Amino acid sequence: MGLVALFACFFVIIIFLKLDQKEWPGFSYRLWIPLLWLLFTSTRIISILFPVKSNQEIISQYLEGNVYNRIIFSLLIIIALAVLWKNKYIFDIKEKINLWMIILYLFALLSMIWAVYPLVSFKRWIIIFGHLLMVYLVVNHEDNLRAFEHLLRRYFFIITSLSLLLVKFFKNLGFERTVHGTRVWAGVMTHKNELGAACALAIIFVIWRFLKNKNWTIMFEVVVLLISFYLMTRSGSVTAIILALLGVLLLFVVSKHDINKIKKFLALYVIVFILIMIAWPGFLNNILTSLFSALGRETTLTGRIPMWGDLIKIGSKHFWLGSGYENFWLTSFSQVWSKYSFRPNQAHNGYIEIFLNLGLAGFILFIIYLINSFRKVVRLMEGNKTFYGLILVYVIMILFNNITEAFFLKPNLEWFLLLYMGVVGRESKELTVQS
Repeated sequence: MGLVALFACFFVIIIFLKLDQKEWPGFSYRLWIPLLWLLFTSTRIISILFPVKSNQEIISQYLEGNVYNRIIFSLLIIIALAVLWKNKYIFDIKEKINLWMIILYLFALLSMIWAVYPLVSFKRWIIIFGHLLMVYLVVNHEDNLRAFEHLLRRYFFIITSLSLLLVKFFKNLGFERTVHGTRVWAGVMTHKNELGAACALAIIFVIWRFLKNKNWTIMFEVVVLLISFYLMTRSGSVTAIILALLGVLLLFVVSKHDINKIKKFLALYVIVFILIMIAWPGFLNNILTSLFSALGRETTLTGRIPMWGDLIKIGSKHFWLGSGYENFWLTSFSQVWSKYSFRPNQAHNGYIEIFLNLGLAGFILFIIYLINSFRKVVRLMEGNKTFYGLILVYVIMILFNNITEAFFLKPNLEWFLLLYMGVVGRESKELTVQS
């Protein structure tokens, strides 16, 4: 039965790709590079296709990594550089460059100087550098807004279809086990929270497509919506459900109000967000505790809230510069694991995670990049509210999601979207005329 379902799934995906190509014939071979990159870096597809069994300790596995990942990622980066060079796009990068993004990237690379494991910092930096190259491939497309839209459309359909296939017919692959032995839904993603977040983003994308086109022109939009809703609710990620509700609210605000009212709403959001961060951790902890208690969930967010305070204390030993990009958990995991039985390998807070790895200096650079890019997207909404409204909604969702998860400066869809926010801005002639 599983084999039949596998062939049926691939058959449906092929049909979808053909119909998507018919809707927009501009999806060229160059866009397959960032699509494959996102599929491979943000999911477990490579480890599922090429499983690596190892008797090494956790620390050794982390240091060595997956050889198949290195080969495939390196190949895609080389191809991306070749395409950018061949089409002379690499010379156009300076026109779209985001100075604060480059400074942040260079600081992360520089941090390997004081990192205990500099090679790990360098190898993992190369991956997020690959993210940057893929963003430039999309932005340099002749019709870059449509390119971005159909890149996401294909990505969401593929990951939701494959995730449903695994959880229903290949349960040994579709579920992950926690350190306590509990089975959780993961699909092709690495964890239930990542599956939930991806589904929330997919739901918002489908609703946005409906609002933009005013009709369900393709039945596959409905398929993605139903599958995403099913996977999100069954994954047990309350954060993802809240995230989806937040996204729907933001889409309504963006689509129904003029730009001046949206700016006022965003100003209020930013002020409230800053006040919450200033009052951290006590005020935020009380809010989250009350919210999750009302939802019938564990009030410490599965140990996250007390862990955050301990992580900040440990990370303050390298207050200004951090432990080095992706080095904190290699040098401090034993301290954390001795106290927290769920054995975390991330801070479950993107803001704290950046502080732990890059210190206060890296955190400030990241915040400046966000503010700079955020302002640019709001400004671009005056010319094309429909498209840049989606970008704005995604950014706010990602910023909210990183209160309980750590997606910043890591190879995932969320970081791809934040990078895209920083460099997007050049519209194709066709879309400019339409808007």
